[in-house]
Amino acid sequence: MMAWSVTARLAAAVLLIGALWLCVMWAGAPA
Repeated sequence: MMAWSVTARLAAAVLLIGALWLCVMWAGAPA
């Protein structure tokens, strides 16, 4: 079973997308 690998990749993808989204929201937010 490679379920742990799939879970790890999914978690990494979510964290990466979340970090990029936060950066875009923070940089694009009006100061």
